[in-house]
Amino acid sequence: MARATALGIAVEKLVRAIKTRNPEAERKCLEVMAVAAERLGDAESAQKIRAISTAIASLSPMEVWRPADPPVASTQATSMAASELVLPKATAERIETIVEDLRIASKFLAAKLDAPTRILFVGPPGVGKTLAARSIAERLGLPLLVADLEQVIEQYMGQTGKNIGKLFEEAQKAPTVLMLDEVDALASNRGEAPKDDIGEAKRVTATLIGRLDGAPVEQIIIAATNVPHVVDPAILRRFPTQVTFELPVEEMRRAMVQKWLSALSLEQREVDELIERSKGFSGAMLRAEAMALGRAHIRRKWIEQETRSEST
Repeated sequence: MARATALGIAVEKLVRAIKTRNPEAERKCLEVMAVAAERLGDAESAQKIRAISTAIASLSPMEVWRPADPPVASTQATSMAASELVLPKATAERIETIVEDLRIASKFLAAKLDAPTRILFVGPPGVGKTLAARSIAERLGLPLLVADLEQVIEQYMGQTGKNIGKLFEEAQKAPTVLMLDEVDALASNRGEAPKDDIGEAKRVTATLIGRLDGAPVEQIIIAATNVPHVVDPAILRRFPTQVTFELPVEEMRRAMVQKWLSALSLEQREVDELIERSKGFSGAMLRAEAMALGRAHIRRKWIEQETRSEST
């Protein structure tokens, strides 16, 4: 009973840590949960919880916009760099073309042509959508401003629309790349609203449409979703440049692991086993497993070295 209580307290603390965007507190809470799961005899859940903790540690640094905080806040720098992004050839080429076109966007606009400044990323969680947005921003020499939707969406009528306005005003203060991650949370299909909906969701979607239409054409806005069928069609139409991200196939998973663990002399068997058991993994899940494999390798080498030293 005490263990279950400890697990419940850890969950409550984790929720608070997530709301305040405190990665270190999140990892500590997850470790408490993993230990509690082990003591309850659930080793599998403990392993999954630790994998989540490792994934949190690999999140990329970016500027996060929160209406309750100063307009723009920087999160703690982490180990994941945009240079570590590995994508299928077709997707990588698509991103490359977008970057090249954005560099000469003014020429397109001067010729009265559309520039690809409204981009929609579609794909399951953990496949590199946010990292790709960061890569685009870095290559253009611009900051990446990511909307913190947990802070933007409010329970009080009308407040969410006001927060959307503040977000776009913040993005237009200086050249930046604005990312609307999980845009489906802001712009659900108005035609499929529940019967008891009082119209707030429709008003929020309408507000977002108005802000998108009112934003300067040179403002780069990237929206991302893993459920495009939920997003209002009017929003989708405003993001004509679309990129689809998929779960990494075997060749991609191998390239990812080789890139992440290039500093280690792993046995081929270890790499092959990881590639085999990671079928269906997202890039984030694979990285967590690769980091665990790398730590195990270093730990084993260190123990071997210490054993040899003691024997001499």
